[in-house]
Amino acid sequence: MKNYTLKSGTILSLLLFFVVANSFAQHSEISQIPVDNQSKFAMVGYATANYFSKGGDGGFMSSTFNPIFVYKPTDKLSFNAELEIVVEDPEAWDGSLALEFAELAYQLNNNMTFYAGKFLSPIGTYQERYHPAWINKSINGPIAIMNEVNGIKRLQGDSELGMGLKGGFYAANARLNYNVYVTNGPKVNDDGSVDWNNVGPDNNNSPAIGGRIGILPFSNSTFELGLSGYRGKAGDKSAYSNVNVTLFAFDLNYVKQTDYGKFGLKGQYNGQYLSDGTFPETKIAFESFNNNTSASYLQLAYRFPSSKFELVNRIANFNVPNQVTWGADQTRFTTGIDYWLSWNTVFKLGVDFANNDSTGIGFTFAMGL
Repeated sequence: MKNYTLKSGTILSLLLFFVVANSFAQHSEISQIPVDNQSKFAMVGYATANYFSKGGDGGFMSSTFNPIFVYKPTDKLSFNAELEIVVEDPEAWDGSLALEFAELAYQLNNNMTFYAGKFLSPIGTYQERYHPAWINKSINGPIAIMNEVNGIKRLQGDSELGMGLKGGFYAANARLNYNVYVTNGPKVNDDGSVDWNNVGPDNNNSPAIGGRIGILPFSNSTFELGLSGYRGKAGDKSAYSNVNVTLFAFDLNYVKQTDYGKFGLKGQYNGQYLSDGTFPETKIAFESFNNNTSASYLQLAYRFPSSKFELVNRIANFNVPNQVTWGADQTRFTTGIDYWLSWNTVFKLGVDFANNDSTGIGFTFAMGL
């Protein structure tokens, strides 16, 4: 029997031959796939670094990375998801991971899309459109619409779990957009506050219904007015079974480019109303009262002509019933200046004043990806 010995050069030549042949075969197979049937995938998102100091306390408060994944297997079918990765404890370098939204969507026609999953709250426009740090021009979010204050639960959630229909159409020179949906709904707590971030199982087997309609009356789409409504049962089957929550929201957005600079005006009002109910953890236990709460903000931004600097001023109000223990009336004014390194990267410096709280100063470095 003969022995066959392959030299190293021969081995390398054979390996190279198989690699090249395999690559040509794969290229031939891929080239035969119609382009229209190829899936489309992209990753976008944003990242931030935040510093805030108030009353002598504070420091580098958090660093966040929010990757957003977009997948389109067909022109009509899509999947979008966002992860939030946050480091909030610089001493322990501890962090958290959360699923901000995971939404499947199918375009039924040019005016209507069906969607389902976990989606950003469509109440008003702030949470769904403006909350990312590189889009929000201020150093923080408006009280009770985004930020929690003195332990209050926000007057809308980060996300909802359910399904809905959304779309838009033209009406003469105006444009209309709409969004109607059903969700598991919020929960009510023993202190009379509402927990909007109820993304687990429905606690009362009674879905909530919500919707928003927006109108852009001008053909250049520089101005939009929106109206949102939401209603659902908040109590579970055994506790507060008759308590319902109703929420109305108004929002506006106006952008104007002039020879003197660019002006931007944004605002939102949330009014939350609970039906009659008595709770054990109010100032007087089980006392009946009108449990109505509201929050609002108005923000004006001005960017100097041919400049990277932008001034931002916002006033926000928060009003709660006197009988509750989870918050107090507050008026907050936030002013700052932004420096735009590029169209999607900004350095923000600001000061935050409140009528019953310490003055804070902060800066944010944010980038859209």
